[in-house]
Amino acid sequence: MFRSTHVKLDMFLLLDALDEYDGHPEFICDFLSDAMDMATSSGTRLKILFSSRPWETFKQRFENTPSIQLHDHTKGDIEQYCLGTIELQAGFASTVLRQIVPEVTNRANGVFLWVKLVLQELISEGLGGKALDGLKSSLDSIPSDLHNYYARTVQRIPDDLRWNAYVIFEATALSEETLVIFDILVALRCSLQSTYQGCKEILPMVGRHMKSRRSVFHSGQLFSTRGFKHPFKSIDNQMKGDIVSSTGNLIDITPIGKYLIVQFTHQTVKEFVHSPDFKQLVLGHRATQTKENGHTFLAKSFMTHVAFVRSTSYIRMYQAAYHCLMHEMTTGYSLKSFIDSFPERYFGNRYRLGKVHGQLSFAVWSGLQLYIEETLRSDIGAIKKTKEKLMPPSFYPKVTYERSSALLHLLFQNGYTIQQDPRAFQRVLDHPFNTHLNIDVQEARAALLIANGWDANTRVWKLNLSNPILGSRPLHLAKTLGLTRCLLEHGARVNELNMFGSTPLDSLFKLWVMWDDIEAWHTAELLVRHGGVFKTTKISTWEEALTDFEESGFDTTLLREYSSRIFS
Repeated sequence: MFRSTHVKLDMFLLLDALDEYDGHPEFICDFLSDAMDMATSSGTRLKILFSSRPWETFKQRFENTPSIQLHDHTKGDIEQYCLGTIELQAGFASTVLRQIVPEVTNRANGVFLWVKLVLQELISEGLGGKALDGLKSSLDSIPSDLHNYYARTVQRIPDDLRWNAYVIFEATALSEETLVIFDILVALRCSLQSTYQGCKEILPMVGRHMKSRRSVFHSGQLFSTRGFKHPFKSIDNQMKGDIVSSTGNLIDITPIGKYLIVQFTHQTVKEFVHSPDFKQLVLGHRATQTKENGHTFLAKSFMTHVAFVRSTSYIRMYQAAYHCLMHEMTTGYSLKSFIDSFPERYFGNRYRLGKVHGQLSFAVWSGLQLYIEETLRSDIGAIKKTKEKLMPPSFYPKVTYERSSALLHLLFQNGYTIQQDPRAFQRVLDHPFNTHLNIDVQEARAALLIANGWDANTRVWKLNLSNPILGSRPLHLAKTLGLTRCLLEHGARVNELNMFGSTPLDSLFKLWVMWDDIEAWHTAELLVRHGGVFKTTKISTWEEALTDFEESGFDTTLLREYSSRIFS
């Protein structure tokens, strides 16, 4: 639309809070500049109005662009907000508090959030009986910078509530999903436990504390457990107040529909929690001794939840795996002792999708390399002796190919063999649930298995009913140059026939239009160099493919030279 020359358009973009974009601010700056440049040479008239905190990147890139400073135009609004808030909340202290409104307005610098937080503090002190001079002294002690204000706030949290504050802040900051109040309560209780049994015992206690009888929540959804029900309407104000006060009013409990959502009062609070000095500010001398973070607390609570709830969704199971993985990646420690405290049946019953049967296979599926390494340190023969199948058809989706490959190499280096899981290659090459994988990743894992002893000529039974290719060899099914090369290097028979009488070269050209051109060309050359021939492919299909290769700029000299032999 920005480049359109055929249609004349008038466009007006309103972009709020550019400073809250998760990526680099330079990206947003480039987008705005490029949009204006494109519109200048097109039929589009473009105007953009954006807002942001005065970050240096934005100030430098748009220093010659017309702008306004909001704080120069919001003093009246802030003053009215202060007076209205005091009138509604301050009761008998209203008269005294109204006298300091001008100073609050002058110091606000247009930041309503700062005003809101300061008023909460001053109203609380006014209701506590503090006189005007005391309130002025309190206001003078409040930093104008939000980061410093947050630091002051957490340092004023009573010592006996600091751990709760740390857990709530960390869990809220590091959760991928919106948390409800039940999630926070369970995370708080589980944070003090080191085993599944300890966590399991506190879950019913949380339920009773929430005054209910038969369900728990997961990401804003109700679902059943054994024995209770916790509708949000039954949660008393005291419980909400405990969470808010434990965090110095920097966390809000917000009703959305039937649910109570836990969230930061503002994006800047989340940024503060992610800052390097946050842990030290909250925990003081305990910070250096504390390995746990939000991923730790959520891993424990979600794993416990999965065990306790009969009908847990796969989303919750994936959340448990995600936070176990992220705990390792962010702390440098494993959760081995906690994971090992679960009964083995827990994994087989709950993680069927990942072909998980116990602690080791759960660790492999979840990408928990530190868990595997710690297991080997305590028992060097653990991988050789296990009866668990450690070759998952696919990994948890957040596990990168590099991490999963390193894990599989670790297993093979420590004695894992074909005999422990004879059908692993079949599952990897034909797994019905691996749609999150791209073909390159899937076949690279298959190649890794071949390189570690799986038979390159094993019969693979395809189970996809829309394309039944029963009893084919891996070379017929390979869709990448990498797997094709690996199979040939490990003895795959280049002219083996499948049940349709086709060779691997036939199979390639039957579906060549679905391949990437360069991949198909390289693979065709590789098969031909190894003596590959056609049995069922028509000459017209061959010629069409070669013409397409040539139009894409590929040299087909070798393929054309071998034409007479290929059509045997």
